Amino acid sequence: LQAIKTELDQALDQRMSLIQTYIEREDKEGCLRFFKQIGFNWSETDQIRVVSGPTDNAFLLDRRHQLYLISEPQFDFIKNQPHSHNAGVSRLTGDPLRLDKAVNEALIARAQSFITGHPALYVYQRPDLIPLRMKLGEVRGAISSQNINTASQMLDELKSIILNRGYQVNQVYYCYARILDMIEENEAPEKQAEDDPVSYLETWQELTSLFSHIDDMFQSLKQQLSESINRDNDSCGLEVTGSLIDSIVRYLETHYSEDIRLSKLAEKYHITNSHLCRCFKQKTGTTFTAYLVDVRLQKAKQLLTSTSLHISEIAENCGFDNYFYFARLFKRKAGLTPTQYRDLKGENESQ
Repeated sequence: LQAIKTELDQALDQRMSLIQTYIEREDKEGCLRFFKQIGFNWSETDQIRVVSGPTDNAFLLDRRHQLYLISEPQFDFIKNQPHSHNAGVSRLTGDPLRLDKAVNEALIARAQSFITGHPALYVYQRPDLIPLRMKLGEVRGAISSQNINTASQMLDELKSIILNRGYQVNQVYYCYARILDMIEENEAPEKQAEDDPVSYLETWQELTSLFSHIDDMFQSLKQQLSESINRDNDSCGLEVTGSLIDSIVRYLETHYSEDIRLSKLAEKYHITNSHLCRCFKQKTGTTFTAYLVDVRLQKAKQLLTSTSLHISEIAENCGFDNYFYFARLFKRKAGLTPTQYRDLKGENESQ
């Protein structure tokens, strides 16, 4: 019985990556057939939602990440129920080839507690970005004038807009990345406007891995802004911290499969978040998160070519807690999907 259970669990764990394969091939009919084979009759006229988080009476899509498919009547029922855990719900979709986008929407909605600080059932939405962009323009002006008090006040007002207008974690990530770009420009006035923005973070998932709550994020931004404006008194002191960064690099290359948070590492090595970010970039030439992502992707490439592990298992073994996120990131960085990369490398080795 245990052997049968293990086999069934493995088959269940492979659902997401098999569905992703159909999506990558844009094989809608094949995807619909696969859903029917696993017990979910999805016709081209059906409108469904994806739920990320614990829920009852729904079709299980991914056990590891608690992803489910529900119909609109099911959603009407669960949205009025009390929720003691975080759960996120996507918008309606009738196209199985857009399932990865619906999964991403559900995951974004589930991460809303990063902003609110309390568990609930959250539904993905797309609020008006104009107020956010207007306030970011004011933040840029305050940073350019190098007025710490005004810039700090602008950041507080930006956080208030985020909290009061229902913005979600992907918009918060956008704000974080733009403000870091502004700080970088303040430190390097000669930088041209058309230059590529500084890639501190690749995705909102990395933002929530760095900070546990939006308050921590804004506190870090204020620290980095203060250090930027007073940079003459904030030398990184590489002669002292160089060996420390070497230790952190070795830690990342050894513990890449774990849940690594910059705040925890800063605490472990007795250094502030912003100081660690600054020193890490000066020493390595890249950002902390970009370096960690690169390490994880290199390990994934090794496993793809040297093992027969399923791609979802490889993603998890390399520190990625969501298969769809891993697949999108891998393709953006490598130019191939994980399946294409494995097939191509296998063909090259057999020749």
